[in-house]
Amino acid sequence: MLKSGTPLLHHRAQRRWIVALVLLLGTALTWVSGTKVREYELAQAEAEVDRQVIAVAEEVNRRLQRYAVAVVAGAGVPDARDTVSTQAWQRFVQSFQLPYWLDGVSALGYAPLQRDTDEQWRAPVQRLEPANTPVRALVNQNLIRDTRMADAVMTAVRANEAILSPRMVLAGEESGVVMLLMPTYKGGQVPIDSEERRRLAVGVVFAVINLDTLFQSMSQWIETKGSFSVIDAPIMEDPEMQLYQSDTVAEGNHAHNVEVSAGGRVWKIQFKELAGHAQVSDRGRSQLTIAVGALATLLLTIAIAYQVALRERTERQLQDSQRSEDTVRALNDELEARVTARTAELSARSNELSLSLEQMQRMQNELVEAEKLASLGALVAGVAHELNTPIGNAVTAASTLHHHMNELKETVAAGNLRRSVLIGFIEQSDQIVALVQRACSRAADLVSSFKQVAVDQTSEKQRPFDLLEIVEDNVTSLRPTIKKATWTIETAVPKGIQCDSFPGPLGQILVNLIQNAGYHAFDEGKTGSVTISASVTNEVVELLVTDNGKGMPPDVLTHIFDPFFTTTLGKGGSGLGLSICRNIATGILGGSLHATSQPGVGTTFHLRFPAVAPANLKARKSTPESHL
Repeated sequence: MLKSGTPLLHHRAQRRWIVALVLLLGTALTWVSGTKVREYELAQAEAEVDRQVIAVAEEVNRRLQRYAVAVVAGAGVPDARDTVSTQAWQRFVQSFQLPYWLDGVSALGYAPLQRDTDEQWRAPVQRLEPANTPVRALVNQNLIRDTRMADAVMTAVRANEAILSPRMVLAGEESGVVMLLMPTYKGGQVPIDSEERRRLAVGVVFAVINLDTLFQSMSQWIETKGSFSVIDAPIMEDPEMQLYQSDTVAEGNHAHNVEVSAGGRVWKIQFKELAGHAQVSDRGRSQLTIAVGALATLLLTIAIAYQVALRERTERQLQDSQRSEDTVRALNDELEARVTARTAELSARSNELSLSLEQMQRMQNELVEAEKLASLGALVAGVAHELNTPIGNAVTAASTLHHHMNELKETVAAGNLRRSVLIGFIEQSDQIVALVQRACSRAADLVSSFKQVAVDQTSEKQRPFDLLEIVEDNVTSLRPTIKKATWTIETAVPKGIQCDSFPGPLGQILVNLIQNAGYHAFDEGKTGSVTISASVTNEVVELLVTDNGKGMPPDVLTHIFDPFFTTTLGKGGSGLGLSICRNIATGILGGSLHATSQPGVGTTFHLRFPAVAPANLKARKSTPESHL
């Protein structure tokens, strides 16, 4: 980089020479590149034409091979008497589906070989299919019409191969044809010796090949670019003859030649390209290359000039940046101070938010405990009310018994005690004692159920239990509170569902769901029922609490587990009951709780939890008694 104060346009004349040299070299390279591209494109065009001509030659060879397969197959048609019936030949020809499979073949025929007295061969055409072929005039005509045809037949007989005939013109065909000849031998057996083959030859199977049809379908694309012709240059001593010539005629000495050897002959395929056909596109490509090169040279020259200007501007910017470095440093210091202050402020707010979150968690825990205590208080009130009846009955019975005992004492003191009076006293005493026993038993059952439920609800101790017993204990504890309700509780829990979990939290969920159903599902005065059912699958228990009440619309069902959500705002209830139930289900029970509801039909709460609580699952699986 130039130092400050150095002129930016130092050695200006030298730089101009450099720019001119770059422009000159770029122009020369562009011209050379364009010339090379033109030569390359011409070579590519020549190679493409060569590939197309070779492709045509390969297709000609493939078709001739298919024709050979047909005539070789036809050699097997003659029967044991070396004759060919009309029906047999028709079936044979129809199997090839002319012209679909043998495109270019006008007909397939058979001619028996006959020898004249002077050992000259004749081959009158006996069978020719299809019947509507343009060359049908061949029937009964001698297939061996000249010496060239005779030579071709003799070659086929001696070699036992499919041999192509020279070009000929037949009645019914506007263009020339060639025939592919295959001999048949007496008895269908092919002799090993060539002279023996000549002696035992009995017929010729031949295919009439229309040359125009054969070549036009393959050379349509290439004929648009030049002159296409096929010349017969046979291996046998036949004069060269032209088999096919396209309508397009191209002048010039350069030709693309490919030879096809098949059927004992050599066909020379020749293509002459139209003058200037390839050069037009090639010249356009070379001109494009020159234009692109010139543009690149111009852009390079502009880029060099731009770099000179950019260098000067960079020097000025460097000087400006050096002058403003102190200012930037001061701004950075100020920014760091602001960031530090902002970070401290955000840290303080984060601490405040953490404290607020802890307070909210404590409040939520307190609300959960309050909900538990409220539920337990309602349970105590209900049980106390329910105990009034058996205790009152016991007190009344005891008072009555005491009264009868006083009367008996007075009778004994007066000396008026009779046997009948004593027996009546004993019978009444038995009835009163039985009444007291029933009342005390009822009170004991209530106290036992309350004791178990109260212990479970106030503790989170894990223990084994039967699901039916837990359900019945909690339902029993609830019955006093719903004694005057218009709805009933029904249980459909099978015996034998053994669990090792937390009965207290489970009972709390069950009580809350039943109370929630009674409070929200049934309007005042409406009857209904709440059904508790359960099942177990793969050690996963599903407990269902179903009511046939009024149900919930979707917008309410979506939010019922949200904290503080209630549809009876101002009428009691904290809106935390179902939220607490879900937290217990997904927390200590390791399960899930969700609800389904349909307005006018009812609501079902689905509580799913493992029969063995997650905290004791590993130890449970290690003992045989753990399996349900």
